[in-house]
Amino acid sequence: MDEKLGLRLRFALFFVALAVGGSGIVALGLWLGYSRADDGIQEALMIAGLVSLFGIVGLAVWVGYLFDMNVARPILALSAELHTRAKSEVSVDIDKGTARYLGALAPAAQAIHEALEDTRESLESALAEKLAVMTRDKALLEALLRELKDAVLVVSADGRILMYNRAAVALLGPLGLDRPLSQVVPTEPVMSAVAHLETAPHWDKTAHAGFLTAAKRDGRILAGAVSNVSFSEDRIGHVLMFRDRTDDLRVHGELEHLLRQMIEAVRRPASAIAAMLDVVEQVPDMQSDRRSEIRDAMRSELSRLSNAIETASEGEARAYRAMWPIRDVSVGQIFKAMDLHLPEAVSSRDEGEVVTCDGFAITEVLSNVVHSMMTEAGRSNPRMYAEAQDNEVLLCIAWDGKQVPIAELEQWLDHPIAAAYGRYTGRDALVAHKTDMWVENAEDGPRTVLPLKNGTASSQDAPDLPFEFYDFNLTAKIDAELEDRPLRDVPYIVFDTETTGLDTNRDEVVQISAVRILGGRLLGGENFDQLVNPGRAIPKASEEIHGISDQMVSDAPPFSEVADHFKTYCDGSVLVAHHAAFDMAFLGRLKAAGGPAIDNAALCTARLSLQLFPHEADHTLDGLAKRFGIQIPSEKRHTALGDSIATAEVLLKMLPLLQERGVTTLRDALKFQNLVL
Repeated sequence: MDEKLGLRLRFALFFVALAVGGSGIVALGLWLGYSRADDGIQEALMIAGLVSLFGIVGLAVWVGYLFDMNVARPILALSAELHTRAKSEVSVDIDKGTARYLGALAPAAQAIHEALEDTRESLESALAEKLAVMTRDKALLEALLRELKDAVLVVSADGRILMYNRAAVALLGPLGLDRPLSQVVPTEPVMSAVAHLETAPHWDKTAHAGFLTAAKRDGRILAGAVSNVSFSEDRIGHVLMFRDRTDDLRVHGELEHLLRQMIEAVRRPASAIAAMLDVVEQVPDMQSDRRSEIRDAMRSELSRLSNAIETASEGEARAYRAMWPIRDVSVGQIFKAMDLHLPEAVSSRDEGEVVTCDGFAITEVLSNVVHSMMTEAGRSNPRMYAEAQDNEVLLCIAWDGKQVPIAELEQWLDHPIAAAYGRYTGRDALVAHKTDMWVENAEDGPRTVLPLKNGTASSQDAPDLPFEFYDFNLTAKIDAELEDRPLRDVPYIVFDTETTGLDTNRDEVVQISAVRILGGRLLGGENFDQLVNPGRAIPKASEEIHGISDQMVSDAPPFSEVADHFKTYCDGSVLVAHHAAFDMAFLGRLKAAGGPAIDNAALCTARLSLQLFPHEADHTLDGLAKRFGIQIPSEKRHTALGDSIATAEVLLKMLPLLQERGVTTLRDALKFQNLVL
């Protein structure tokens, strides 16, 4: 019974008892006096008694109200503040204004809070030294994973993504932790390769198996390799590496087609020439006019044969040129690479130009020219610089001293550029780049000039990774249904919408944004943020709140199209919103109209706050943020993404408080938020 009675109810019952008891005593006294008095006195006693009874009850109610407002509520507020700080990391000071009538209790609570903060700081300081080595190793791991040129994924035994690198995002498209591998590539070839690994000899369990698959995003052909990750004889996951083989296969197909075409094109003229030669040999005394006809026919067939060979040669060159490693490279990188190759110091000037080329080959060509130039006496002070000119960048090598004859430059270019390229010469490299190199006189003396196509600095091949691109704590396979999982293990999508108004039956969505919570942490780089064309004008009153104008959404997709992508983003997760009923109503209305059905379970942070802090009056997002010490930048407030981030941080602060209240699973949380207060 005691556990069911809250503090405020106990205080209220105390004052009810005072009112009832006082009223009973007055009534008893009046009854005794009434039984011994005459009629006139009896009437006076009745009036006095009624006034006394109402006075005692009214006084008890008034004092009880003051006691509730100035004692019971502040005590509960202080207890909630202390409880919140004990279970969740909240660093803001306790608000002592609400407990101003509790004397030393509020300062004592603040002292406990400060002591708790000091203890936490001491623990963090003690752990900092031991974590330094781990932090260094973590930074090295992150740098290694980011910069690997091959696309690398680490997946759990049940096919969920635990880690990915920069190259994987560029090749496979947007990735997300704990997302199924099947979203980006078909898993059948991977599983077949894994099965092949299982049959490997016991001494070769660390081997890898190859497979061929295709990216679901654009159908590019991928050559992959898979290796098992084991711990204590148990297979806990796989490492996958992918390389794009689309161009290789296309070139192979083009060469095969070219070979067949050439064979067909060569067969007829070769056969005709052989037949005509036979005729000439068999008829040695052939008439001159007949011999002339045969000679003309042979020349025609030879011309046809020559054209077929030339066409095949051009096709081969195009095919191989397409697969050559030509990409955008900064001139500064080429000059720095040359510094490593040349034994003598060479000054260089970099203006930030970018060129499209095989950076290694061009570096070798320029380095060989500088080295050959400086081995002869009469030349000194070599210097390198670039000049932008229309759609080209001129890579120039200038020097002091005698001129370089063009024949000498040609000899240097005829040498192989590097052992790794075999017999591939500098001239071959220039031909592959469709350019040339020459010598000319400039204002600062003689120089060589190598023009290359102007490139564009781009990060498409190396997209920025999100803040979290790996989580090896996800390796344990979760067999429980979503509603039976511990709250910390549930994947959440925290979202918010901005709309044309507050009528869920008539207004429309103009923006929807969301963030992911996975493994009890907010993922910084897997956000969903999309403007929506509402198909109607946005009222000025709404625009003043969220800042979204008609012009901003004029080219945005409709909500039905955005919801398709949002449904994929939310797959397998629990939705969370502040006042979730409002945001979910728009999703429900879209489903009723035949749009995507987003039926994920949903939690509401406003409802959870009502249950966790029933004595508090402010359950707004701003109020919760202030209570938990969460900063919401003013420019982010009332934006869908900013409110989503704030709501996600509020939820993370609530999780340990829910755990303390016995709300341990998603099923518990869904029941808890719907309790009647």
